[in-house]
Parts: sequence; C-alpha cells; structure tokens
Amino acid sequence: DSRNKSGEVVCVLLGEPEPVTVRVERYEVIERGGQTFVKIGRCSCNRTWLQNLLTDFGRDREIPVPPWAASAL
Repeated sequence: DSRNKSGEVVCVLLGEPEPVTVRVERYEVIERGGQTFVKIGRCSCNRTWLQNLLTDFGRDREIPVPPWAASAL
C-alpha cells in the first residue's frame, strides 16, 4: 500500500508447517544518485525467529530496489 507506506507478504517457507506472514507497517522510499532504496521502519512477523532476524538485520537498513520494482513503491 504505497499510500500508507505499508505492505504484507504471506509465503510458505520450506520446513515451516504454516504460512509465514511479514507485515511492514512503515517504510520510506529514498532516491539517491539515480538509485531507489527502501528503508523499513516498523515490521512484524508471526514467527519469533524471523521477527528477531528482521529486527536485527532489516529494520532501518536501506535496501536497494531494482528499477523495475521502484515504480510500485
């Protein structure tokens, strides 16, 4: 939802018995030097191990976005 700067992904990971849901509750799009980045602010997940991973390595990090996907943000 680019208007509210939020999104949700539901997927089935190998070895997980139930689908995993990741909710990005706040993100920011940054354009710098002709490159687009997304910076995830607040996110949540229905798996504790993945929530910890997102908190430690995903939050507040600028992630490069491929040009074909940048227009969707």
